[in-house]
Amino acid sequence: MVEDAISRRIFTTADASRIAGVNPASARRWVTGYSYRYKGSTRTRAPRLGPSAGEVEGVLLMSFLDLIEIQMAVSLRNRKITWPKIGKAAELFRRQWGSAHPFALQRFRSDSQTILAEFGKEIGDPYVLDVATNQVVFDALIEQSLFDVLDFREDGTPWRLWLGDRD
Repeated sequence: MVEDAISRRIFTTADASRIAGVNPASARRWVTGYSYRYKGSTRTRAPRLGPSAGEVEGVLLMSFLDLIEIQMAVSLRNRKITWPKIGKAAELFRRQWGSAHPFALQRFRSDSQTILAEFGKEIGDPYVLDVATNQVVFDALIEQSLFDVLDFREDGTPWRLWLGDRD
């Protein structure tokens, strides 16, 4: 992969958590995974997001795309969408779209209850799938607010995050 400005590791966990509005420990767990004890055994949870994240001289750094995925995960969790639904969607999106950062693409949506995805040859095709039920949705009131804070390239990849008012 050729590194460009959006894939270069430049954000610390503190930066990403401050920008996305999430606890730094949560942001770290989401991109590195974690282990925990349950009924006497140790269980491991794989990273949920941020495949570009990695340590450089002992500091965890994330790319812009990792940051966007954290931002989208926070938005989905604020809409009460569960991690199992988010994980199922991420797996489907990675497979279907061939993207390591599926939540940084402009093709997924939410209706405040579940995760929806646009499928078709081009972005904007009227084929929307409810990821949880694997059903085509025709009448969903899709919220565009997930992406109000982003500007996208022509290929649907984010390239600018607006932290405040666009003015």
